[in-house]
Amino acid sequence: SGKVGTVVGSSWRGLNIIRSKPARPTHFSEKQRANQMKMKVVQHFLKQLVEPIRIGFRDDSILPTAFNMAVSYHKKFAVAGDFPNLAIDAAAVKIARGPLFCPEEMAMEKDDAGLHLSWDKSLNGNANPDDQLLLVVWNESQDVSQYCLQAYRSAGQFSWAPSIPLASAHVWAAFIRQDRSMQSESRYLGHIPG
Repeated sequence: SGKVGTVVGSSWRGLNIIRSKPARPTHFSEKQRANQMKMKVVQHFLKQLVEPIRIGFRDDSILPTAFNMAVSYHKKFAVAGDFPNLAIDAAAVKIARGPLFCPEEMAMEKDDAGLHLSWDKSLNGNANPDDQLLLVVWNESQDVSQYCLQAYRSAGQFSWAPSIPLASAHVWAAFIRQDRSMQSESRYLGHIPG
């Protein structure tokens, strides 16, 4: 496998293949440029969230990586605007996807001490008391993020003072099985004004 001049050798489904090296296009249609920009916007955003995405999109039963699945989801559902004015739609962002039970109502408050969350700790469906709360904060104006996994479902509440500024931040939460075998759909908890 590899390149020799204008020829490329590779393997596909167990077959050895030799093909000519594809020519790199020099002109792109507006649709192609819009698709490229959408990918760039999504990848830039998700690079701030690599660690929580690896936890929240993990699925060992399928081949794509957690990051690739997150790119696919966000490119399809979480980009707003028209080319060339594309941006991430924070309300459509998912930091986790899966079948684990997550309470519909999760309340968030912010004060000088930080963030304060509360949720229904009832053990509905497949919920376990030791499921962990995955909490993610992304400061849009500074383009930085932070996450934590410090609370359990059974607590019903959690307070956290992230080290990044909360002004202009977006917040998401999800529940993760302790052994990382399952996760819930994340909830968008809102935007903290700057």
